[in-house]
Amino acid sequence: MTSVDKASLVFEKVVKFGLIASLFSSLLISTTTLFPFFVGKVTFLHTIITITLVAYLVLLLINPSRIKFRFSLISLSVLAYLAIYALSSFFSIDQYQSFWSTIERMEGLFHMLYYLLFYIMLSSFFRTKNEWLQFWRGAFVMGWLVGLYGVGQLWGVSGVLLASQDRIAATLGNATYVGTMFILLSYMSAILYFGMTRKTGNNFMEQV
Repeated sequence: MTSVDKASLVFEKVVKFGLIASLFSSLLISTTTLFPFFVGKVTFLHTIITITLVAYLVLLLINPSRIKFRFSLISLSVLAYLAIYALSSFFSIDQYQSFWSTIERMEGLFHMLYYLLFYIMLSSFFRTKNEWLQFWRGAFVMGWLVGLYGVGQLWGVSGVLLASQDRIAATLGNATYVGTMFILLSYMSAILYFGMTRKTGNNFMEQV
């Protein structure tokens, strides 16, 4: 094995770890900030995606065959959405806020560009069924941990934010977000089950 091959394996592991670790930003609550359910998550997500992007670009440089870009209807839809988002931000009343958003929401165009980078890396790096199963197993573990925190809120556990609330907000701070997350994870848990019990081939995500 050459030094380039060894370096390629190292950067592959960094990219894989970064993409899966980004899922766990949902668990972070920054109690020392004004908006504890947003600031810590977004800061961590930006940081981990930036680090992953550096490793991804190095991997693309030294081993371009490891990265495979896919042009699909989903990719075109994502690009079209971002293009419309960018245009609306450019022609908005407050362009500054449209680009940077506010510390309360942190969902402006700047943050959406990070989502785009995440999508590009995710869709071009993970290629096999086993790789996608690893990613979604990570998402499922994250979902369980979010759910456990929600149970702590329901039971009024000491030290848990928003404890004894009628609606479980878990680590997301909003019951609507929690419901949306668990609808997706319920669907993906079924995909995980059938993906492990059936031979779906390497076009696993296409079948999803």
